[in-house]
Amino acid sequence: MPNDYDKVLRENLDALLPYIAHKLLGLDLSRTETLKDKIQVTLERESDCFKKVLHDDPDKDYGLHWEFQSTDEDMRGRNLLYYALFYQKYALPLKQIVVYLGNEHARRIRWNILELEGLRLEFQVVNLRDIPKETFLYSTVPEELILSILCDFGSDRPEQIVRLICRTFKKLLDVCPG
Repeated sequence: MPNDYDKVLRENLDALLPYIAHKLLGLDLSRTETLKDKIQVTLERESDCFKKVLHDDPDKDYGLHWEFQSTDEDMRGRNLLYYALFYQKYALPLKQIVVYLGNEHARRIRWNILELEGLRLEFQVVNLRDIPKETFLYSTVPEELILSILCDFGSDRPEQIVRLICRTFKKLLDVCPG
């Protein structure tokens, strides 16, 4: 029975662990602190967007995770959790993208690499304030056009850009009446 082995190992682990760790892994465990051995969590996380990207060769499939963030905060821990939960459920690699929509200077949000022993997580951060408004401003797709309001206006006044967006929307509506 696996649980019987677990019980025997757990009861003797404190005495055995330093020797096993030293002889097999070269680790010095002369100073340790016991932590509670059960990590019990009831967790439900809802991300902004998960997609499965499909290819002709299913071995190339992967997950895509978009997270939209309006506050400048360190996203590494949250993205690590999303990655772990996604991988546990789908057993696929996950590409993660954080889109920053905030007004404050992007500092912590740009921390996009988490390196711990035996683990490296990296994700992409897109700060819409760094994207020129022209990237979306002249689009014929309304959903793209509206993104221009969140982009870098350059030297243009916000009122000018809002008027231009409204005029472009009107032209789009005249071409494709509802």
